[in-house]
Amino acid sequence: GYVDAKEFDVIVKRLQDKANLNVNKYSMGRSSKLLSDHVGGLMASFFGPDLKGRLSLSEFAIFLENLHWQLVKLEFEHYLPNEDGMIPAVDFARSLVTAAEMMWVDDLLNKVDANIEFLSQLDIGYPEFESVHQLQC
Repeated sequence: GYVDAKEFDVIVKRLQDKANLNVNKYSMGRSSKLLSDHVGGLMASFFGPDLKGRLSLSEFAIFLENLHWQLVKLEFEHYLPNEDGMIPAVDFARSLVTAAEMMWVDDLLNKVDANIEFLSQLDIGYPEFESVHQLQC
């Protein structure tokens, strides 16, 4: 099916409320918005400048898939690959920790730190980085 701009707005607000509830468990009272104000260019892109268009689930799924892979590439670039296009395995390990549940982060970071000597001998290229993120899909 399709959704119009009003229906999409309701969906986004419900997702935002749910995301904020989950974040509040760990944010210790700080207010946090995972989904920022969504009115503007994105809405115009989905529904046209007059917001009278409709968005199909398949169009939205394609948008999310493209966004996901752009973010994966951006994350890899964040670690400043060397001239060979490689990042230190330590950075890769720490990037994996970011996907963990909050309750495991400290333990996982301790494991990374405990293996610094081994990890410092390894480099990771974008294909490997991408493959790991493919497993998360």
